[in-house]
Amino acid sequence: MDKPRVPVLIRWLTPEQGGRKSPPFAGYMPRIEFEYFPFAQGEAWSVVLDDLRTNGTESEGSMRFLSEEAPVEALQRGGAFKLFEGGRTVAEGYVLALVPSHA
Repeated sequence: MDKPRVPVLIRWLTPEQGGRKSPPFAGYMPRIEFEYFPFAQGEAWSVVLDDLRTNGTESEGSMRFLSEEAPVEALQRGGAFKLFEGGRTVAEGYVLALVPSHA
C-alpha cells in the first residue's frame, strides 16, 4: 500500500542555529514532531522527504511517514512541525496540502 504523501515547506536552521551545514537530498529520513499533534509518551516517528527543491535555506517537496503504522491523521494542512537529527532540531516546516496525495 502506498503511504500518504503531503507537500511541505521546510526552513532549515543554519549551522549557527544548530542546524545542518547543507540541506539534505531527497530520501532524507529525520525524526519529526508536530506542534499540534502530540505523540504518546515514548513514541517517535520518522518521515521521508522526497522531491526536494531547495532555494537557500528553504525547501519544498513531499513528505511521508517511514512506517505504515504512523499516525497519518497528523498530516493536517497548515500543521507546523520540527525535524530532528538525534536530539538536535535541524528544521521547521508546514504541511501545505489538506488531503494527502499519492505520488
